[in-house]
Amino acid sequence: PRLMRDAADAAHRAALRRLAASLAPEGYAELAFGDYRNLSQRVLTELISHARLTLLDDGSITPQAGRWRGGLPTPDPKRFTDRWFRTGLARALLGDPPRTEPGALTFFTIYGRLLEGVIRPDDRIEPHAFESFRPPQDAPRGDAVWLLGANHVEARIADPERHVALVRGGVAALRREGLTGPIVYRPHRGEDPARAARLAVEAGCVFEPAALPIELAYLEAAARPAAVAVIASSAADTLAAVDPELPIYRFGLPEGYLRRQRDHILAVVGAHDAFNPRIHVVCPDAESVSEPFAAL
Repeated sequence: PRLMRDAADAAHRAALRRLAASLAPEGYAELAFGDYRNLSQRVLTELISHARLTLLDDGSITPQAGRWRGGLPTPDPKRFTDRWFRTGLARALLGDPPRTEPGALTFFTIYGRLLEGVIRPDDRIEPHAFESFRPPQDAPRGDAVWLLGANHVEARIADPERHVALVRGGVAALRREGLTGPIVYRPHRGEDPARAARLAVEAGCVFEPAALPIELAYLEAAARPAAVAVIASSAADTLAAVDPELPIYRFGLPEGYLRRQRDHILAVVGAHDAFNPRIHVVCPDAESVSEPFAAL
């Protein structure tokens, strides 16, 4: 029930105030947070005194956050306009102060090129140095393709059967591209492990969960993959920054695949294409029409 959720959020908001008061009453020279969409994190940045505020690389949501702060249209503005309470009763009893955006913000990010001319005048960009982790030129490269999973079923973004069809069709499209080596399915951390394992078998992939974030797994692999394929994942961009020579494939999303968060997901894949002009877009079903991605 919405009122019970409001009561839980009221307790959470009070806990945030106590946390902020205990951290540093005198404030910090620099404060960093990691998710612009997360209301709790934004509130903490307001409650804790600081001289400089940095948003650590927030994945492919970063270009959307930059546009929002710059007063420009965003594909999914409701991601930045959340409120504490859902019911008028809770707002009347507990108060619901208007949302204020953090002050001057430093974007520590790989997406600087997409933010230039977009961010607020008092915001700044500090480039992320992913390129410093590039493997040596003579690092071996194998013939395996890493297919990075997505939690679209668990998040109800897509129906299970459509998601299975997309992955199976994507694997077939990779084969049509001439990639003949084994395809290794690396599940998303939000995927149900059993469901992901079944999906890998159905799609003809080797199921191989990564104990490390995919960027670290890439750097520590005995042999780099021949290519990486994604549905919609910021790893498409971070891996392109780590290794500009790595071929990266993106599955085109068929019409009707997205049942929720359509504008957000299409903006994410639009950011992939804008960030990495070398990305290869493959259509899982040669007869289907792919969704046009949302303008950034």
